[in-house]
Amino acid sequence: MNMNTTKIRSMLLLGGLAVAIGTAPATGQITCEWFATGDGVSFEDTLNWLPNQLPGLLDEAKFDNAGSQTVNFATSPINTTASIENDTVQFNLGVQTYTVTELIVGDRLTDVGILTVNGGNLVTTTTPAKIGRNSPASGSLIITGGATMTNQRDLQVGARGDGYFQLDAGCTATSLISFLGKNPTATGDVLIRGSWTIQNSLLIGNDGTGTMTVDSGGDVFVGTEARVGDNLFSDGTLTIDGAGSTMTTTAATTIGNFGTGSLTVSNGGLLTTAQLKIADDAPATVLVDGGTIVDSIGTGVGNRATGTLTLANGGTVQSPLVTVVPLGTINGSGTIDGPLVNDGQINPGSGTGTLTVTGNFSQTLGILNIEIGGPNAGTDYDQLVVSGMATLGGTLNVSLINGYNPSNDQFVIFQGGTVTGAFGIENLPTGFTITYEADRVIVSIGGVCVADFNNDGLLDFFDVLSFLDAFASGNPQADLNGDGLFDFFDVLTFLNFWSAGC
Repeated sequence: MNMNTTKIRSMLLLGGLAVAIGTAPATGQITCEWFATGDGVSFEDTLNWLPNQLPGLLDEAKFDNAGSQTVNFATSPINTTASIENDTVQFNLGVQTYTVTELIVGDRLTDVGILTVNGGNLVTTTTPAKIGRNSPASGSLIITGGATMTNQRDLQVGARGDGYFQLDAGCTATSLISFLGKNPTATGDVLIRGSWTIQNSLLIGNDGTGTMTVDSGGDVFVGTEARVGDNLFSDGTLTIDGAGSTMTTTAATTIGNFGTGSLTVSNGGLLTTAQLKIADDAPATVLVDGGTIVDSIGTGVGNRATGTLTLANGGTVQSPLVTVVPLGTINGSGTIDGPLVNDGQINPGSGTGTLTVTGNFSQTLGILNIEIGGPNAGTDYDQLVVSGMATLGGTLNVSLINGYNPSNDQFVIFQGGTVTGAFGIENLPTGFTITYEADRVIVSIGGVCVADFNNDGLLDFFDVLSFLDAFASGNPQADLNGDGLFDFFDVLTFLNFWSAGC
């Protein structure tokens, strides 16, 4: 071979290389779109993709056929982007791991993207995963069949569009920060029945509308704070429902940060948090209906906005201190397990009922509202029961309801361990008087005769029978000495009254 031939071949080789470089995509990324024209199910079948090649490390795997796709994985691929734009897709990962830099479900305009991950592991790395990327697109991500999802960055459920995320029982997920309704145009809806670890914060209704339900034994762990109704004009709703359904936050849980928020913990559900803020800067409601909230720092109700905490069906808030500030209200029947300071309003019962405080109680500026609709404490009329020391002040409002208009009776509206002080303002029904005792507060009307136990205006054997029936059934009216026990001393007290007459 002569030197001229060698030079010509070298020039041709270099020219071909230059052409190849010049025609390659500037970013190095190729979009491989799923058309299922090979075997129709295998990720690794090149004929299922257009162009007929597997999406590689720098490439996008795109699903946009407005149909229903099932994709099986025999390997663990790595792509830059996986986008389910206007398609319904199920990834059967089995024991494989699918790793992508970026995950998009529901991308443009009228797109409806639905991705179900069945088994295996889905990993997103350096870019937030976006479910409902743009408005008004909608996206749904369902993790099922024992699958695991790991978001090394954020998970945005409703980035600008509408997003839905479901984590089924037996599945796990890990995310950095989780946004539900990130932008003003977005809605994010989440259902958790598996185990979700959020390493940083959980924002339900960041700038948009967010809703999260934890039920059927689901578990959520938040590494820092949770905010429900985060920024101005946002709206957030959190529900923890059912025995074994739990959420734990290591920092504060704020319901109504700058947006409106609501929280329901029901039917054995449990929220454990460092601190609970109800209506920090925006209106908020919390309902504990047969559930439990435990905080380690304190609970504030109505900080700089209208806030309401309602207890029902044995609902409990366990706290080192519950503070009701002037814009706050506590309603219902249940237990504050700890001390309570009332500078707002307290309404025992939903209708009528008993609110129990296991610690001390203090009211200097607040309002206690009591409704009386019959003779029995806790069922016919409201009662606040305090185990510790009660320091009274502020305002007492007593009203008659349900057409009840007694002419001769007494009502133990406040039962305490020790009662000191008195209400500064006493608004009582016409003809009622108030009596402060060492361990209780009684409002009365008429010349109450304790021995006339059946209130028929006669003192006879039927009063004895009526007392003994009440004593045997544990009726609070038979606890005549107010010590919370039904014993010989109550019988002795009644007999002394009966002997003395009216």
